[in-house]
Parts: sequence; structure tokens; C-alpha cells
Amino acid sequence: MLFRSGTANAPIVIKAVPGEEVIIDGSDPSLLAGNAVWEEVDPINYPGVYSTLYPIPPIRTFFEDHLLHDMVSLESLATGIRSNGNYSGLPGGYVYQDGRLYIKFPQEFNVWDGPAIDINGHDVHAMISREGLHVRGDYVIVDGLTLQYISRAITLVGGPDYVVIRNNILRYNERGILGGFKIGDPDDLRPQYALIENNHIFGPSSYLYRDWALGHNV
Repeated sequence: MLFRSGTANAPIVIKAVPGEEVIIDGSDPSLLAGNAVWEEVDPINYPGVYSTLYPIPPIRTFFEDHLLHDMVSLESLATGIRSNGNYSGLPGGYVYQDGRLYIKFPQEFNVWDGPAIDINGHDVHAMISREGLHVRGDYVIVDGLTLQYISRAITLVGGPDYVVIRNNILRYNERGILGGFKIGDPDDLRPQYALIENNHIFGPSSYLYRDWALGHNV
């Protein structure tokens, strides 16, 4: 959270060194490939479901770069059927219960009764950070960073004056850049000047993208 302010002649600049990539990652590295041991739960009752010990429920979970559906039970995870009776529509799912994280990722998209991928040897990204950059100060420039696997990547709060957000990569976050205010809020809660340009924002919640011809989310 950035409370301090710069000035018109000396703004606060958060910028990657030329030629370097600065990544702010809100996921837990303990679940990256080789860091966790995944066990197949029950091939008969829960085919294709793998689990590992994990201390806290994640905000979101990704298998490699694929968003997983937060399923309600091991039964729904094994079958891909949600509580409303419909299939997930995402390429895989997860459940967190009793200190364990459970994942199923079918080898073929939306074929939940077919073979699933062994989670071992693959990156799992458990999103555990709710805030990336929380800007409250005036005259702040954020330039050339990568923010990923965060609930809210960049938020402008409290009506900061002269904030520049440019040349950043925001990927696999729940939300990219937020103004931090609502319609009807007084002017002192709104950013007085915010320049947002040349940012690459991709991979937010897959729920936002739907292939209407196929009838499922992609």
C-alpha cells in the first residue's frame, strides 16, 4: 500500500530497470512443480482427483495458466457437475476442505468421465493475495511491472491526483485496474487525474469469456 506522495517535479516512480522483468506474484510458490506431492485420492469413487496438504483456502486456483472452477464437494469435482446440475464449463476444478487442496484436470476439455492429468510435475497457482499495488498518494507513476495471480492488481483509492499507470502486464488476476470509487461518490474520493495507457491486461476470470456457439465458457 502506497500512502506517500511525490510532487509535480519529483513524482514517485515504481519502474522496472530497463531489460529486467519485475513480477509481483500473488500466488503461493509452494505449489509450483516439484514443490508439492499430489496423491490420487480414490480412483474408484473420485477418479482423476488429486490432493495435497495445504494450510489455507485459496482465493482462486489455477492449473498452469488455466482457471479452475471452485466446486462444492469431492463428488462435484469428480463428475464436473456443479450444484445447479450444469457442467463447470472450465477446463478443470478444485475443492478445498479439511486442510487439503483437491484438483481434477481432465485430459480432454469438458470430458469429466475420461482420464485426467496427474497434477505432479505441473505448476499450480493458489491465489492468496488480495491486493497488489494500493495507491493512495499523489504524483505516482507505475511503469513496466508485471502483476499476476492477485485478486485486485492495481487500485487507486482516496482520490489521488496525477497517477500514471502504463506499460504494465496484468495477467491472471481477478481484477486489473480499479478506480477505488463508486458512481455518486464525492469528487475528493475520485482520482483527479489518472493516465492509464499501453497496459496489457489478459487472463482474468474465464467466466467473462463465453463461446456461445459451443454453449460453454472458454
